[in-house]
Amino acid sequence: MRLRAKLILPFLLAYGLLLALTHLFWLPAALEHERKNFMQAQSINLRTLEPDLARSLLAGDLGALYGTLDRQREIQGNAWRRIDVVGADGLRLYPLLPPAADEQPTTAFEHMEHRIAWEGDSLADIRVQVDWSQKREDHVRFLYLLEALIFVLFGLVIAGAAAWQQRLVRLPVLRLAEASSRVAVGDFSAPLPPPSNDEVGDMTRAFDGMRTALLQAHEQLRESKDRYRLLLQHSPVGIFHYDTDLVISYCNDRFARILRAPRDKLIGFDMHQLADQRVLPALRAALDGQGGFYEGEYRTTQSQVQIGVTLICEPFRDAAGKVTGGIGIVADITERKLAEDALRHSEQKLRMLLDNAADAVFIASPEEIWTYANEQAAALLGYSREDLIGMTIYDLVPPSYRDRYRQEFAKLSRCDKVWARELRLIRKDGSRIPVEMNAVQLPDGGIYGSCRDITERQKAEEELRIAAIAFETQEGMMVTDSAGRILRVNHAFTKLTGYSAAEAIGNTPAMLKSGRQDEGFYRKIWATLLEGKYWEGEVWNRRKTGEIYPEWLTITAVSRPGGRITHYVGIFSDITERKAAEEQIHSLAFYDPLTNLPNRRLLYDRCEQALRACARRRNHGAVLFLDLDRFKTLNDTQGHDVGDLLLIEVARRLLASVRAEDTVARMGGDEFVVLLEELSPEAPVAREQARDVAEKIRAAIDAPYSLKGLTHNSSPSIGICLFDSHEASVNELLMHADQAMYQAKAAGRNTVRVFGD
Repeated sequence: MRLRAKLILPFLLAYGLLLALTHLFWLPAALEHERKNFMQAQSINLRTLEPDLARSLLAGDLGALYGTLDRQREIQGNAWRRIDVVGADGLRLYPLLPPAADEQPTTAFEHMEHRIAWEGDSLADIRVQVDWSQKREDHVRFLYLLEALIFVLFGLVIAGAAAWQQRLVRLPVLRLAEASSRVAVGDFSAPLPPPSNDEVGDMTRAFDGMRTALLQAHEQLRESKDRYRLLLQHSPVGIFHYDTDLVISYCNDRFARILRAPRDKLIGFDMHQLADQRVLPALRAALDGQGGFYEGEYRTTQSQVQIGVTLICEPFRDAAGKVTGGIGIVADITERKLAEDALRHSEQKLRMLLDNAADAVFIASPEEIWTYANEQAAALLGYSREDLIGMTIYDLVPPSYRDRYRQEFAKLSRCDKVWARELRLIRKDGSRIPVEMNAVQLPDGGIYGSCRDITERQKAEEELRIAAIAFETQEGMMVTDSAGRILRVNHAFTKLTGYSAAEAIGNTPAMLKSGRQDEGFYRKIWATLLEGKYWEGEVWNRRKTGEIYPEWLTITAVSRPGGRITHYVGIFSDITERKAAEEQIHSLAFYDPLTNLPNRRLLYDRCEQALRACARRRNHGAVLFLDLDRFKTLNDTQGHDVGDLLLIEVARRLLASVRAEDTVARMGGDEFVVLLEELSPEAPVAREQARDVAEKIRAAIDAPYSLKGLTHNSSPSIGICLFDSHEASVNELLMHADQAMYQAKAAGRNTVRVFGD
C-alpha cells in the first residue's frame, strides 16, 4: 500500500498541476494560435479574389463584382458576415446600403482590410467582417476532448501504477511513452523496455506489435503514394481533379502538355471560362453522379490550338458516398485522327486506283473467295461486279485445270514471290479468253490478283515470230531509231557489208557511205521519207574492205498512231551483177562493139536531144558525116582484123578532135557521124565553126597509121549539115549530111562539103 501510495501521489499532483496549466496557459494559447491560422487563411482567400475584383472594377462591371463577392460569401458560409467595398473616390460599391443596427460587430468578430490595386494604381478598399465564433467553439470542443483524452490516459497510467504493487514501473512506462511520442511523429526506431512477464511486459509486447503493424501500414501507405505519384507523373494520358464548382484542384504534367499550358496556371482554373465549351456536358455529368464522355476536336483556352481529344469523366465521392468533385482523363488523339484521316484518304486513293486500273483486279479472302473486283474484271469476264463477289478463281478456269491451280495457289502461303501464269478463263458466255495473271498473298492471308487480256499480244507475238523468220532473208536488213542509229541488223547485212552486228549497232548508215553521191542526194532521201514514209533507189556504198558496190535500197518509216516516226527499216541487195548485166545490155543496145562509140540508135537519141536544145537555146548545131576513102581495098587485101584496127584508131582520133560534149558515133562499116552542139546562133559563123572542126578531123585522120607493122594512109570524105531551131527530123539531117559527104567524094575525096553550098 505504501508503494502504491508513493506511486499514485506524484501522478495525482501532476494531474492537478496539468489541469491548472491547461486552463491557465495552454487553452488560451491554442485558441489564439487557431485564430491567427484562421484569419491568415481568410486573408489568403481575400487576396485570391483581387485579380477578379480588379478586372471587374476596371471594366466597371458591378454585376461581375457582386457575383464574385456573393459566390465567395457562399463558399465561406457564415464566416464572412459582412463585406464592404469602397472605391478610390470614397463611393461605397458593396453593399450599396449602410450596415443595419443588428449587423454591428461583436467581440467574436474579426476584421480584414485589403487594398485592391492594378499595376500600382489603387482601385478600391475592401473590408471584411469575419465571424470566427463557430470556428472558436469547434476548436474549444476539440481542446476539451483532447484534454479529456489526456486525463483518461493519466487515469489509465495511475490505474496501472496501482496494479504494480511490488515493482517499479516508472522507467519502463516512460520509455513506452517516449516510444509512443516518436511513433506519433513517424519515428519507429525508438527502443522499448526489455519484455517482462508482468503487465508492463504485456504492454510492451502489445505496443511493439502495434508499432510493427503501424510501421507496415506506414510503409504500404508510402509505397502506395509513391506508386500513385509515379503513375500520375508518367501517365500517357492527362489526369485532373475538379470540385463541384468545376475548378481544377489537381492535374498531372501530361494534362498540362495536352492543353499547351503551364501546370501552375491550370490548378485553380475555373472551367466555366473554357474557350471551347463542348466538353462541359461531360464534366457536369460526373458531378451528377454519372460518367461523362467526349471525343472530338477541342480548341485550347491559353494557346488557341485545335487538337483532337478523348475525355472520360467519373464522379469523385467522399467516405459517405457524396459527390465532392470529378476525375477526368484526357488523351490527345490528334495524331490518331490525322492517321485515321490519312488512312481514309489512302484507302480512297487505293480504291480509285483499283477501280480505274487498266488491268482486271480482284481481291480474295484467305478462303480464296473474291471480296472485290473492279470494272475491268467485270468487263473482261462478262459478269457484273456483284456476280463476281463470292466467286473463286476455280469457278473461272476449265475443270481439268482446277486441281492444278489449287496446288499452285497453296504455294503462295509458303513464299513471298509473285505467282505469275498465262491461263485461259471461262467467260460468262462460255467463251475462253487467254489472260496473264499475277497474284500475291496479302498480310492477312488473302490474295491480291490482276489479269489482262493477252489475245492481241499473242497475235503480235505470232506476227513477231513470222517477222523474225522473214528478217533473216537473203537481203540485207537493218533497223534504226528515229535518229538513224542502227539498232539491229541481220546476217545478210554482215555478209554483204562485211560489218558484224556488234560493229554496226550504235552507228549510223553513214558508215557505209562511198562518197559517190553528194549530200544533196541524201537530203532528198530524208525529205522523201519524212513526207511519204518510203523511199527506194540505187545507192553506192562501201564494204568494210573498202570495195564500192551498188545496191538497191528500200527504206520504210515506222510510225506511231499519232504519226510520229519511231524507226526506219532498210532492206538492200547487192546489184553489182545486175548492174553489170544492165550496162552490158545498154552497151550492146547503144554502142558499137568494136569502137565502143555510140551506135545508130544512141546517135538518133542524142540528135533529137540536140534539136530540142537548139530550139530552146536558139543556136546552131551540125552533123558531120564521115566515110573513109578506099577502106574496102584495105579490108579486102589485109583482112578484116587490120580493117578493124584502122576503125578503132579512127574512132580514137575522132574523139581526140572534138569536145567532150560532142558526140562521135559509128553508123556501120567505115561510116562515122560527129554531132556538134552549141554552135553560134549566126548561121555563117556556125558554118565556119563546123568546117574548122571538119578540117581538124580530116587532118587527124589523114595522118599515117601503123597497123600490125603495116604503114597505111587513109583519108575521109566529110559532109556537113547545119541545123537550128527550125523543125527538122533526124533522118533529114543525116540524109542531108550524107548527101554532102557524097559531094565531097565526087569532088575527089579527102575533102569537106557543106549541104546547101
